[in-house]
Amino acid sequence: MNICEKSNCTGCGSCFNICPTSAIEMVENEQGFIEPRIDEKKCINCGLCKNKCPSINSIKTEKIKETYAATSKNNETVLKSSSGGIFSEIANYVIENNGCVFGAAFDENLQVKHILIEKKEEISKLRGSKYIQSNTGTTYKAVKKELEKGRTVLYTGTPCQIAGLKSFLGKEYPSLITVDLICHGVPSQNFFNKYIEYISKGKKIRNYNFRHKEKNDTNCMILTYKLNNKIIKIKNPFVDSYYYAFLNGYIYRDNCYQCKYANCNRIGDITIRRFLGSKWILWYV
Repeated sequence: MNICEKSNCTGCGSCFNICPTSAIEMVENEQGFIEPRIDEKKCINCGLCKNKCPSINSIKTEKIKETYAATSKNNETVLKSSSGGIFSEIANYVIENNGCVFGAAFDENLQVKHILIEKKEEISKLRGSKYIQSNTGTTYKAVKKELEKGRTVLYTGTPCQIAGLKSFLGKEYPSLITVDLICHGVPSQNFFNKYIEYISKGKKIRNYNFRHKEKNDTNCMILTYKLNNKIIKIKNPFVDSYYYAFLNGYIYRDNCYQCKYANCNRIGDITIRRFLGSKWILWYV
């Protein structure tokens, strides 16, 4: 039993988070992308999964009201960020005001998952481009729990992940700040794992960075990773098989090629993207 058409599923996890009987799990499909699978023995046919699916139901978007080019004033933050460090500044502000932040992070096995952070020292985990679909896990439930405590919550992700969160919540929360991205499309974790297996030749790879910078140059696209304590640098990412396939749009999930969020009507409160200059562009809705 499918919740929505497979070609329209974004793998956001809203259905997984809302199911009252835990009848839904997120599993890999034949292409390596996560999608919901229903255990019909546990399913009570309540319909919540369909009611909360953003691929079936329309989620409110708004036209861009204001646009800014901006960068962090902290040179170290800019150097450690993929572009201008604006996400870090927003996250800093939220944490300074006793809030919490959710975003995508690599774990020790280079698996990309959404996590919760509450300390400034943890912001580095969420920095940097990750050209892989993040698994949101149970973070939508965790967001609701923090909001109901009265905390300010910052949630950042792709537009379809923000849509999944808003659909799950079902109402506006004044203390929720959502930040979406101008998304290129998402490859699967499975594809990335096979790529890592190929380039590592059985050795351990750590500290993979899609957009390493050696100076405060926001256009820098140096691919780096640590292999057996040796830093490997690829200064022309187009010679790397994964980067080449990603930038040319060969390895995205099916729904990415017909993404309904790829327009100027935005799902997040703030949209950030890299500016082909020295700053980030922020769009406010």
